[in-house]
Amino acid sequence: ARLSAKDVKELIRELAKSGEVSLTSHARDRMKERGITMMQVLNCLSKGEFLEVAYSHDYGGGYTASLRRMVAGERIKVVVSLKLNKKLLVITAISLKY
Repeated sequence: ARLSAKDVKELIRELAKSGEVSLTSHARDRMKERGITMMQVLNCLSKGEFLEVAYSHDYGGGYTASLRRMVAGERIKVVVSLKLNKKLLVITAISLKY
């Protein structure tokens, strides 16, 4: 059974707060390149504004979501995949400079 958007959001927040988050190598590279810390990513996931939540077959199936938040004086956007086994995978992290 598919989860509602509300359930997906709650699960993402719970997993982020517990620190149960994995990173793709792409996310690791982008974070390093853009000076984004794991603490900023977790803060964005646990407290950020949801921009999009959708079911996706990408990354092995599950749900993808994008969130944004001002963290440590920097606006960042994080894209994650919530796996059907309730694992959270960060796909990328972006610095939103204006």
